[in-house]
Amino acid sequence: MTGLHSHLAQIIPRQSELAALVKSLKLSVDELQHAVRSDGTAAIREASTKRVMEQAERQIMRERVWFRASGFELDAGGLPSIDQVLGTGAAPRPAEES
Repeated sequence: MTGLHSHLAQIIPRQSELAALVKSLKLSVDELQHAVRSDGTAAIREASTKRVMEQAERQIMRERVWFRASGFELDAGGLPSIDQVLGTGAAPRPAEES
């Protein structure tokens, strides 16, 4: 098991590393959105706003499904499964190297 543990430690980032990466990504997106609003064409502003809203909708759905068991969801039965939500729009995983 030591070999597996070592391998997993190499590919799974620490929570602090992941949090720092997410924070950096969010700041970069914010900076890009500000630049688009001040210097972008109307079409680019519209497209970027649409993309941000689509991502927000997916994030809200993930959170609603993830916390379904807490009992706050009025129509819990109408939500998709967590497997469906995590599979929707997910980036394809790279192929295993041979």
